[in-house]
Amino acid sequence: MKSLTRREQAKWVYNPCRSWRQEKKYRLKFPFCRRGMGVRRWITLVCLLLFPALACVSGLSQEPYEARAARLQPEDIPPLIQKAQDGDLSSQVLLWLAYKGGHGVPKDVSKGLPWLRKAAEQGSTESQWVLSTMHEGGRAGLPVDHAESFTWALKAAQQGHMIAQHNVGSAYLHGSGVETNLEQARYWYGRAAQQGFAHSEWMMGRIYLEGLGVSPNRDEALKWLTKSLAQGHAPTLITLAEMYTSPGHIPLQPQFVFDLDRAAAQTGSHFAEFEVGRFYREGYLNAPD
Repeated sequence: MKSLTRREQAKWVYNPCRSWRQEKKYRLKFPFCRRGMGVRRWITLVCLLLFPALACVSGLSQEPYEARAARLQPEDIPPLIQKAQDGDLSSQVLLWLAYKGGHGVPKDVSKGLPWLRKAAEQGSTESQWVLSTMHEGGRAGLPVDHAESFTWALKAAQQGHMIAQHNVGSAYLHGSGVETNLEQARYWYGRAAQQGFAHSEWMMGRIYLEGLGVSPNRDEALKWLTKSLAQGHAPTLITLAEMYTSPGHIPLQPQFVFDLDRAAAQTGSHFAEFEVGRFYREGYLNAPD
């Protein structure tokens, strides 16, 4: 028998059709198994066929909960309750949204609240934050409980929830549900500001401008205020205008301060509207009007 080269031996080893008899048998059972069609080609073909299907499934799983909840029908609720009772996190979130928005069930936030709590207890970041706001505002029949609100906000903040981080910073700043701690307030505001939350950037500016727990630092304040200003944050406009106004309420750079106040007034700030009126009354730019 003629000896085979190494390449031919390799082809023979990796070809699923071991002999011509086996090949004939495989052709009858598996039409895809032809001479020369190795395992690697077969795997490639399977991947090409399966990847579009897997992508569709992945897309469905990533669909926002709100969109999925909006399609719920009454017949979808009983199996959803069963899955939620078995501990399925997605089902618990969907039931909360169903009762909150009246999707497939009569609208009743109080009935959805237990499912929201179960989802929060399982580590759902958004559920933890929402539950915190429910306790903070005393919604859905809950009593106002700042300590409980802080507990859930902290859990969400520790998982990176940007608004929860800001709320935790505010709680530490004002002593709401927790003892006042200016260092912790600055830490959590900083965490949210690093994620680009304009209100936290503004608060970081105020902390350094007013020296809340730190030495006043005008340059550091301007750094953070510039970031929030770039997002069109109205309170930042007012804070910057105050920075360039003397203790006697006289603008140090009238045109710059007027532009800031006017921009803030256009966002609906009544304080800024008053300041614009004061400019015309006092005649800081032109003759009094």
